[in-house]
Amino acid sequence: MIMNKNVVLVMMYASGMRFDQEELGLGYIAAVLRAAGYTVTVVAERSMDKALDKIKDIAPFLIGFTIYDANRIVVYQLAANIRKRFPDVVMFGGGIYPSYAGERMLNECEHIDYAIYGEGEQTSVNLANCCIEKTDPGNVRGIIYRKNNQIVKNPKQPAIENLDQLPHPARDILIQNNLKVAQMSTSRGCNASCGFCASQIIFPKWCGRSVESIMDELEYLITHYQIKAVNFIDASFEDGDRNVQKLMKLSQEIIRKKLNILFYIQLRAEFHRHVTQELIDSLKQAGLCSACVGIESGNAADLKLYNKIATVDDNEKIVTFLRKNQINVEPGFINFNPYSTFEGLKSNIDYLEKHMFACNIEYLAISCCLYKGTSLYKKTCGDGLIDPTRKAGYRFLDQRIENLYEYVSGYIKDNPDTEIVDLCKMADMYATRMISVLMGYEHIFTKERLFTELSVYQKYKEQHLEICKRLNQTIAEWFRELLLLAQANWDISAADKITYRYISKETLIEFVKLFSKCKKKFLKEILSINVKNAGILLEFMIS
Repeated sequence: MIMNKNVVLVMMYASGMRFDQEELGLGYIAAVLRAAGYTVTVVAERSMDKALDKIKDIAPFLIGFTIYDANRIVVYQLAANIRKRFPDVVMFGGGIYPSYAGERMLNECEHIDYAIYGEGEQTSVNLANCCIEKTDPGNVRGIIYRKNNQIVKNPKQPAIENLDQLPHPARDILIQNNLKVAQMSTSRGCNASCGFCASQIIFPKWCGRSVESIMDELEYLITHYQIKAVNFIDASFEDGDRNVQKLMKLSQEIIRKKLNILFYIQLRAEFHRHVTQELIDSLKQAGLCSACVGIESGNAADLKLYNKIATVDDNEKIVTFLRKNQINVEPGFINFNPYSTFEGLKSNIDYLEKHMFACNIEYLAISCCLYKGTSLYKKTCGDGLIDPTRKAGYRFLDQRIENLYEYVSGYIKDNPDTEIVDLCKMADMYATRMISVLMGYEHIFTKERLFTELSVYQKYKEQHLEICKRLNQTIAEWFRELLLLAQANWDISAADKITYRYISKETLIEFVKLFSKCKKKFLKEILSINVKNAGILLEFMIS
């Protein structure tokens, strides 16, 4: 008898989710299952029909899903369809959502048999072995399952202490989608303890890889997949040693081995306190061009609520420092939370406008996600504000602010006119992500001494930033007027008039056209200089 060892791992993209990047957690699960002797197929789809067709052709004994709050409904629908076709298949969910809401997930979807919580590598292998050997799931650490009409949560799987022992993550999604930017993780966990962060639920303590292990994977990506850009997804890239010697060693190794790579990192705002000019110069030379910084708020009250190490002053200084060194800054930002005040929201929009972050309109609609197990969830729960029926998943202390949040979010993210939602995303792509692209161009043109291309780039950058400034001011003025309206006497028709005056569909179309025209002109000029070299650059930088 031939034993079925076929496993399918599924990433379903719901509406609004980015599908132009890898799912690294799923890649690690695929790698360890393959190392354990299983035949693994990775399915990453937006279409349920296509996903079903791929699964049907494989007839697996085990199917795993990566589940976020954003895609859980579409995953549940897919699981229901799979159950009709394969009544005996075993299904499990892993990732952030099952890690903080595993019991809820099993109640929400009767077709999923197991939730994996926390680190999933060893647990997924143990679960697969359990299913093949038909042994007691009670012996599998890190799972939640049903038994005798009860939901049982087994003890947690011990954390992996030596990340260097893990195989490199499988790159199926990178290959399938012909992606030009790879994702990498050099550590797990975080040395901070932000009150809203789910990282502490999955990875209770920080653990990092050696520089040798990181370099090995970097070189593998470049050699085997011709990758020219990497997004390091560590919760905070500087963690590991306070004197940041590891970062210096890593950047120096990239330089010494002459790896032609651009990379993006995530930092906490207090990074400026202990970074040296020597380190930042070394990181830049190695290929650093953009950093996502956990700003989260422009006011002290929210930072205290979030248990942030950084202060408002830190949030100012890190942006100034990085931009001074020609490194793009993208803020992690939470505009609304259950305890938001009008004073705090005004400080937020002032901060966003000052640093030209308000041109990303989606920042204004971001509310704090409350993950069960975090300190902010416990506080909100204790104050009786948790309410799953509300748009944000909780009540706001000030109903006027909840009115404002629902209106702003409804216009930007959940507008029944989907063209407006798409236009907001396009404007964000041009205003925010293109800045990161531009920093990449500057790095390449400078490094390769392409001075003609550099002069064209400088001209385009000025034109692009002028459009960003106009959009930044327009969005900030729109939000301030809505703030005043909400504080005085909220009225939907008055809010609609304000919105039409500042960011109507026609206005958004105008901004997107301006960005697009500017970009096309830039590409035309760059390609006219050197089609071969410039074409290669454009291929991986604009994807």
